[in-house]
Amino acid sequence: MQAMQVIMMGGFGVTTDSKIASATQISDFLYALFGIQSATASAQLNNLIYSLDTQGKLSSLNLIESIDSQTGGRSTVSLDLLSPGTNPLAPRLTGMLDTPKFILLAFKDLYKPAANGTIDRTSDANKCPVLVLQKSDGKIYCLNLPPWCEDFSNCGDAHGNSSIQANATGEIIYMQDEDWHLYKVNLTDPANISILKLTDRVTDGAIQSLIVNAAGDAYVDIYTGVAFQNLQRIYKASGTAASDFQTLPDTFLNCTLVGPATLSEEDSFYFTDESYVLKKYTKQVNGSFLRSVVYLNANWATNPLNASSGRNCLKTVKVGNYAFQLPTFNTTDNPTPNFVTEVLNPEVVQQTGAMAPRKITIAGVTKVYDMASCNTGFFVLAKDSADKDVIVKYAITTPGETTLSTGSQTVVLSASSNYAVSKFSVSSTCVVEFIGTHAMSGNTVIASLGADPANPGVKKTLSSGNTISKLIPMK
Repeated sequence: MQAMQVIMMGGFGVTTDSKIASATQISDFLYALFGIQSATASAQLNNLIYSLDTQGKLSSLNLIESIDSQTGGRSTVSLDLLSPGTNPLAPRLTGMLDTPKFILLAFKDLYKPAANGTIDRTSDANKCPVLVLQKSDGKIYCLNLPPWCEDFSNCGDAHGNSSIQANATGEIIYMQDEDWHLYKVNLTDPANISILKLTDRVTDGAIQSLIVNAAGDAYVDIYTGVAFQNLQRIYKASGTAASDFQTLPDTFLNCTLVGPATLSEEDSFYFTDESYVLKKYTKQVNGSFLRSVVYLNANWATNPLNASSGRNCLKTVKVGNYAFQLPTFNTTDNPTPNFVTEVLNPEVVQQTGAMAPRKITIAGVTKVYDMASCNTGFFVLAKDSADKDVIVKYAITTPGETTLSTGSQTVVLSASSNYAVSKFSVSSTCVVEFIGTHAMSGNTVIASLGADPANPGVKKTLSSGNTISKLIPMK
């Protein structure tokens, strides 16, 4: 219960707690931040994480699964994000971005304290909407830049990508703020964070699509207010001014992706335009990008990109040398969205073989409405013909292969489980959890999926007063 006080009293950027100083696992950090020193203490507190603010008020967050803070052993952690207890001022964890050097944690109502430990909540200058945890030493730094999406998701008109993204090391962060401006954040020296404003909504337009390659170049789509007349730019990784960008000739896009690392394509940008043509921007030696056409099919009836992307790309995931996008919900253009589209595969990237995106039909479902990936495949949340929720895994045995293969489908949550699923989460090791309401008992639970698709393992039954907004997988 003292760890939050220690952090808040000590300020950010100064390691004052031994647990944080040895934070080799994100689990250690969470325990330190919210005052839980071990898994045993967590069990004694009935899976509630308690913290004290500087006024001595008690607040709590639900810890759904205990973690061994000594070994870091765990599968997935889920926090009850919207029910922090009786203290309305308690900060709430809403999202995470895990990079090789840093972990960025999005918080609601977290303020940076003064040297004497007091907190002034009347000034936005004291806000800390993003905590930056440096993995090498566990030190915490405050980034006062409110994200467009509290949970770092692809909210709004984001063409399937997250509103905050990092380069390969995590030292360069691009972020859309709550006013739809674009910022470049340099964390090379986290004690002296450099923030560069790249676009202004009034003068440039609203940022509505962002994707960052391994080098730290950012490909953005800017809405000008005129249909099909967007601005597209690539901001340079080496850029030190808002003018350091390359203007691109295209004026509209549906979906953006970066190429796979194992095929040396992690600095290339792929995108589909308004005519459902797959194009590519390849980085040159001088840092500029050269456009080329990868796939063109003028027959809309047989073009898999037309079938899946619609006006905007809802979501994209990557698995090794493969990249997939979620179909549109528009039943006029897509009356049976029971598939996802494999936009990138080794043949497309290497320009060999059939060299075309592929439609992946999910057997036994009528509508796919969410997807998430892991190291060896992806999962879809879908409806069957009786309008019941099912979760299906599409497994790729060797996702790093360079020749084309066919994945296999397995039902991991069947309709017979009688759960209506509101949220689901997939860890990098393919552990699946979901929040669901059972049709027979009426219980809302957090459950994990095992070998039996009709009988998920209930980890926690939620009370009627609890509201869960997101499951955060620990990687």
